[in-house]
Amino acid sequence: MYLTIKTNLKITPWAMDVIQRYGIIYHKEFERLIHLYQQAGKIIFIGYREINSEIAFHSKEQLIRLAQTFYEIRKKHATAQYHRLFVLSARSFQLKDDEVLMEFGRGFMKYPLRCTILLNDHQKQMLRQHEVLRMDVCKENKYYVVRFILKTESILSQHTQENEISMGIDLGMKCPAVCYTSDGKIKFVGNGRQMKYEFRRINLRYRKLQKSNNPVKLKNYGHKLHNYKKHIDHCISKDIVMYAKQQNVTVIRLEKLLNLQQKFHRHDMICWSYQRLANYIEYKANLEGIRVEYVNPYLTTKRCPKCGKINNVKGRDYICNCGFHKHRDLVGAMNILHAPKA
Repeated sequence: MYLTIKTNLKITPWAMDVIQRYGIIYHKEFERLIHLYQQAGKIIFIGYREINSEIAFHSKEQLIRLAQTFYEIRKKHATAQYHRLFVLSARSFQLKDDEVLMEFGRGFMKYPLRCTILLNDHQKQMLRQHEVLRMDVCKENKYYVVRFILKTESILSQHTQENEISMGIDLGMKCPAVCYTSDGKIKFVGNGRQMKYEFRRINLRYRKLQKSNNPVKLKNYGHKLHNYKKHIDHCISKDIVMYAKQQNVTVIRLEKLLNLQQKFHRHDMICWSYQRLANYIEYKANLEGIRVEYVNPYLTTKRCPKCGKINNVKGRDYICNCGFHKHRDLVGAMNILHAPKA
């Protein structure tokens, strides 16, 4: 399994100029390799000697693999673009405390470029514990950003079926997540009303900026809603996994939600980030040794967990003729816990 650590570069104007020039050279060589593959009509062998000497020697293999991947992508999407400035393999850079030393090709720069990186304590610990595969350098707005790709070993717990504690999770909008464990414990995670209020506030501010003739402010504010949604998904997934760890849960069960655009026509239903939240839960659970399973979502919110009858639910309360009465989203979590695998 792979993890990404993202942080900002604190660089001088001279270092910024070096990074920009190397990024241009890297992209030209990248496009040249793709053009060679397109002329041949297939992926052909290209040796290190045929690649520009200004490219870092130990990163040439990474460049070749990247060009091969994008050659296959451009067969289907001819306009696909690579938005990173350049990529350095693990042998082309060194990490020293709060600094990174980038090594380029001898034809470009003889000495390593020293840059300051802004890492917190958790990120430093992750870099020490796991193997670093490569470093991607990007430009986001006016900032230069590096992403370290780490390889981690999954430590999924090995438990017998008798000792397993499972937890079903129902994802929604008014209640972002409802957890129900096999020993009957319940937890509601997130505040859907507060989230929708923040979405409306950010959208209202964005519409006002669209009407005002200020493109700089509009551009800077453009990614605020997306970033807020990602932040909320990280917080919810962290709370879920920490609760599962406290309850000694070994298996988390989630719905396999697909084709929401075909099932729903409401804008808020389509734009809700179910898949991203599920992905965050999965990778954080794997780091804690908890297995994640996906189940069939068919009738999980309509079936009565007590008698099995199908009821059409109105409002937030689920009421069955057999006397069963629970919160609607809690019923979904209970059914997900016992639903068949997708």
